[in-house]
Amino acid sequence: MNSVKVYGLGWHEKFSSSVMDFLIEPLRGKLKMAFITWDGTTDFSLSDHSPVVFCQFLPPASVLAEPELNITWIPMWDNVALYPPDWWFRIPSHLKIVSFSARIDALAAKSGHRNISLRFYKNPDHFTTSDWSKHLHLFYWNRIDMISPGYLFRFCNKLKIREITLINRPDPGCRPFSTEDVAFLRRRFKVNVITHFLDHSEYFRLLSLANLFLAPRWNEGIGMSFIEAMCAGQCVFAVDNPTMNEYITHKSNGVLLENKLFSPSLKLRVVNKVRRLAGWYIPDYSENWPSLSGDQDLAGLKRPELESMALSARETMQTGFQRWSASLDQFASFIETR
Repeated sequence: MNSVKVYGLGWHEKFSSSVMDFLIEPLRGKLKMAFITWDGTTDFSLSDHSPVVFCQFLPPASVLAEPELNITWIPMWDNVALYPPDWWFRIPSHLKIVSFSARIDALAAKSGHRNISLRFYKNPDHFTTSDWSKHLHLFYWNRIDMISPGYLFRFCNKLKIREITLINRPDPGCRPFSTEDVAFLRRRFKVNVITHFLDHSEYFRLLSLANLFLAPRWNEGIGMSFIEAMCAGQCVFAVDNPTMNEYITHKSNGVLLENKLFSPSLKLRVVNKVRRLAGWYIPDYSENWPSLSGDQDLAGLKRPELESMALSARETMQTGFQRWSASLDQFASFIETR
């Protein structure tokens, strides 16, 4: 059995199980893998020609300069989405690429790199199925301040949601909802606010209490959180971007939200200023947050349709997991073979 070094960020070792989920655990028994923490920037060289995998960030320059090395790169769409197409042609042609997104498939093929196209799925049998006999309950993790409190209020109001589980623990550099924001939401909804770090068991326990899920980011590399929600039989709402729109078919097994950014009009800003002077609570930065299109008709989505999409989501995961399992021998061979 070949020994494979896997280089990735320390964050993936300490806080995220994603590399374990899509790489190390599925290939256990096929490849012997050792995870090595790397900051994604420090240059170093390799002393042997054993297979090596780099997760997310490109290998360092000294490694890329050695065409005889057996190097596999696993880019994530959320990390490379802003690079222009010609950037891919500057990557040495001997680098092998594992793609978990159709967008990366196309770019790797166009630039002439050896590429394997995979789609990751989890086993829905490992998840507690959401309860659709109770009221509508939304799970939302405010990771990157993707939406304003005002948008979340309107979103839940349109769908007649009664309860929100809000994970108010954003990524570094992103804004949490303030105490006033939460009080604003509590005018209409029951809001359960979580601010501490959640281990996996606690996270999945909280997830199982909801039946609706709002995906937390504009783009994903794979999208573990919404995949887990689909496995749990939840109706997922996600921005119409990769990788969400590569798993979700609009109004079939989930809902894709229009991703048109908009800047509120001067009239709205003036009206809100007057409202504040009159003592109304308006989130201070609501007009400055990026948001989703406010004119999408969510009110037309009724509970039976939401539940039907949730059931289809779980079925999507079941059939997808079978395909993912069948691809693992090919995945291991791709990494082993230079």
